[in-house]
Amino acid sequence: MLKWLIRDCLLSLAFGRWPRSAPAVPGYSILIPLPADMPFLLTYALEGIRHLDTTHCREILVIPDGSRTQPRAIAQIMARQNDARVRLIPLSAWDRIAINALPRADGGANFRHGLAICRGAAQSTATHIYLHDVDAFWVDPDAIERQYAEALQRHMLALGVTARWDPFYQAAQMEMPGTWELLFSTAWVRSRPPYLIKGARRRTVDGGTHSFDTLLYAQYLDYPSGQIGVMARPPALVHFNGTITTYRVYRRGCRKGDIGFSVVDELFRILLLAILAELLEARGMAGEVPTVAELITGLKDDTVPVRYTAPAQVDTYPEFRQMMEQLSTAPVFAGPRSQKMHELLKPFDDHFAQSAGVPRPTAPTGKLREHGLG
Repeated sequence: MLKWLIRDCLLSLAFGRWPRSAPAVPGYSILIPLPADMPFLLTYALEGIRHLDTTHCREILVIPDGSRTQPRAIAQIMARQNDARVRLIPLSAWDRIAINALPRADGGANFRHGLAICRGAAQSTATHIYLHDVDAFWVDPDAIERQYAEALQRHMLALGVTARWDPFYQAAQMEMPGTWELLFSTAWVRSRPPYLIKGARRRTVDGGTHSFDTLLYAQYLDYPSGQIGVMARPPALVHFNGTITTYRVYRRGCRKGDIGFSVVDELFRILLLAILAELLEARGMAGEVPTVAELITGLKDDTVPVRYTAPAQVDTYPEFRQMMEQLSTAPVFAGPRSQKMHELLKPFDDHFAQSAGVPRPTAPTGKLREHGLG
């Protein structure tokens, strides 16, 4: 308890107020918090935006999250952009000190993600901010514009595409929007001190004690206004929730150097990252993401670092495979990338098709989980 009190005091001192800013212009900033150890994901984000209607987009802000960075790779991607709206917002020296000093800074996506949002909100020059998760991919070309129009029409402070599935919000009968692909008012987010925007602090509220993720405590406080909610007709997109956290948990286990370290990629998020890297032929930008060939060995071998031998995966694979099929229809994956994706998935398709008739435990459903490893 004491360390959390000290942590909160330090956060309130360091991130207690927003810097002064010029009057905002109508429109939205697209904010991309980037896992800096996987810069190839930035390529998909920026290419994906080029396929969208972004009539009211004023700027595209890229903010590395302070993880093990690949500055040369990020610089190469940024240099290829011919869109004057794209800007790289580096973290400050103090930000990096905070990332490395706070508890669980080694792996914690919450603090890094929250810090990126705060830095983006401080830099935004637009009335609204669209928060893009790099493990989400657009299918509908008018996705953001429809969301922005609905937010204006309904006078929303924060408008999401899907609701959180946490039992806490369900018990409170709150349709609390998830932070992925969330569009929110810049003035609203700046109405709360930056340290409240960051997540992972347990707080006692009317519904009990709950650990609020990034942005969710501010949304919880303002939910009674009726201006926090979900779109009436959300656009089509594919969101592989938990991908970044899953990868960080995997890498943390690898770094411990345990002999025989091995995990089950239960939700196939490590496989997703491996496929995305290979579609771009981006091994130089893939950090320590395994190759698809390495992951294929995990279909039969229980001793490799990432394996797919859990009986319940026969039940979870079809959902992942359906999401990949949807992904192949997204504009950024059209053509050769879609064909290559199916080729890379074929060994997994064959394996799980052969295992479909084998008796196995029932896969858990409706389980709230922080990552996709077993």
